[in-house]
Amino acid sequence: MTGRLFRSHAQRALRELESGLTSVTELDGLMHGQLRIGVFRSFGNSLLPAVLAEFYRAHPQVRIAIQQMSLAEMEHGLVNGDLDFAITTYLPATSDRMVSEELFTEPLVLAVGRQHELHGHGPVRLEALKDMPLILRAAGTPSRNLVERCFAARGLTPRVVMEMGNGEATLATIRCSTLATICAGRALDGVPGIARVRIDAPELRRSGAILWHRDRHRSAAAVILAQMAKRAYAQGGAGEST
Repeated sequence: MTGRLFRSHAQRALRELESGLTSVTELDGLMHGQLRIGVFRSFGNSLLPAVLAEFYRAHPQVRIAIQQMSLAEMEHGLVNGDLDFAITTYLPATSDRMVSEELFTEPLVLAVGRQHELHGHGPVRLEALKDMPLILRAAGTPSRNLVERCFAARGLTPRVVMEMGNGEATLATIRCSTLATICAGRALDGVPGIARVRIDAPELRRSGAILWHRDRHRSAAAVILAQMAKRAYAQGGAGEST
């Protein structure tokens, strides 16, 4: 009886000690820690830079390493322990070892220059774009897959005449031609000479999310920064650039 009681007290004390050590470690992480975060390639046009600045003001001792990468690279970094978390678009993730927390969802739009016949036009159906020459990302990329799935659901195939992996280069080419692209509307904010045309296709939309490894520990710094990002999107609305 006495032995069992002692063992029970000892186990409880050990759990409290471990909890206390974890709390100290988490606090130390906010004072001297490091965060490694994978982000989508064009995060500069998103709300994230302001979130990072807010986090730095609150926790200036935490070093942050930002890496722009594809979804596949994010998953690889999370599996290998090279990232604390990632912020991505065009879900879902392909690995069952990942869990996600949605940040936003938004429709994609048609981006055209002044030379394009749809410049200043109202909403169009996706069927109206079936023969339109487009600039899209490379085949197999999440954004390209999304566009192709939406076209295929209507028995259509997008007419891709040019592939580009850089959003700025794509918009620069559209500005001086009759070509168009399909992208997130925020990519066009503040871009001169480019108009957005709404596409009547409810499924042509993407989601942004925070991506975690299912089984890895989440540090206090990582959780706080993720919460800041979720709050920013809840207050500021949806949207990223493509």
